[in-house]
Amino acid sequence: MAKLKPTPIKMSKEEKRWRTEDDLRTLQRAGEIQQDASRMNAVRQAAMDLNKLVMGGKTTSKTTKKK
Repeated sequence: MAKLKPTPIKMSKEEKRWRTEDDLRTLQRAGEIQQDASRMNAVRQAAMDLNKLVMGGKTTSKTTKKK
């Protein structure tokens, strides 16, 4: 049985414009977060905690109770 290649869906000009504007807002927001040291520290900690959860380890979050 022959495999069919998927047909790419063409976006309208309005959809492309909306996606571009959304991407711009995302980049602006990322820039704002990167400029805020406390927010970046929180993001780093959340990323480390998420990675540890995925890998099966314990988190280092302050919300976890130490015994």
